[in-house]
Amino acid sequence: MFVCLEVWNAIWYVLARLSRSPFSFKYSLKIALFMQVPDGPFWFLPMIFCLYIGIPLVSVLLNYLLRSGKRNYLYILIGCLLLAGTIIPTVENVHMLFTGRDGIVSVLQMNIFGSSCWCDSVWMLYLIIGFVLKRFSGFIRKRLSSLVCLLSFIVCLVLLLAFRLLARQRHLQDPYFYSNILVVGCATFFFVLMYRFCKFEGKYARKFITLFTPISRFSFGMYMIHTWILAICVRWLTGPSASLGKGYLLFFIVFILSYAGSVLSTWILSTVPGLRKWLLLMK
Repeated sequence: MFVCLEVWNAIWYVLARLSRSPFSFKYSLKIALFMQVPDGPFWFLPMIFCLYIGIPLVSVLLNYLLRSGKRNYLYILIGCLLLAGTIIPTVENVHMLFTGRDGIVSVLQMNIFGSSCWCDSVWMLYLIIGFVLKRFSGFIRKRLSSLVCLLSFIVCLVLLLAFRLLARQRHLQDPYFYSNILVVGCATFFFVLMYRFCKFEGKYARKFITLFTPISRFSFGMYMIHTWILAICVRWLTGPSASLGKGYLLFFIVFILSYAGSVLSTWILSTVPGLRKWLLLMK
């Protein structure tokens, strides 16, 4: 992952220079030395690098707490992560939505194995949620039906979309962010539904997995490439000579071209020996 981060950093620097984007050598060098949070979709790579180093240690700690019967400490940890990772940031989002001002911030930064990127504490919370869902999957399956998970996902998604639309009307930039409790709820319930479907639904699940596994293997490369393809599409299709105008048709065309271009570009790169592992993180 370290090699992947450094290589993509160099690639983004070259692409930025070719497209005349404000991406200086000093800025790129600071990213390479872990002294700068990258902008755009590139920002999460240093954080994932730190999280993967910390995941085994977190797993050992959580298993020790459960084996030794010290669950109270685990409950305190989860409570603090919920407070710092979702509740306080969500209150801040609501405050910004109705007042247009910030000023509410959590002083607890509990992302032990992360980096100084967006929404510090919520990433640690996701690690705990994943551990709990895996360790107590049988208990959760009995107490939390798939129908309840589906309805909970739909409610969180509808509220999140309403939140976003209201924010756009008030000209606020991404007020929900990753730490909003609705985002965490959508992600958690959707994960549970997909896990159950793929594990328990037999031949239909196998067809689903067969269909989407290739795309999932390309997903990292697609994510790193799509920004540049999107920029090209926007420049060509919304420029002075473009006749598509604005609206849903333009959005749909840009989406399809960006998606298809990302898949094609990643597939071409995956055919080059060595790039699958070191650049695309493909297993």
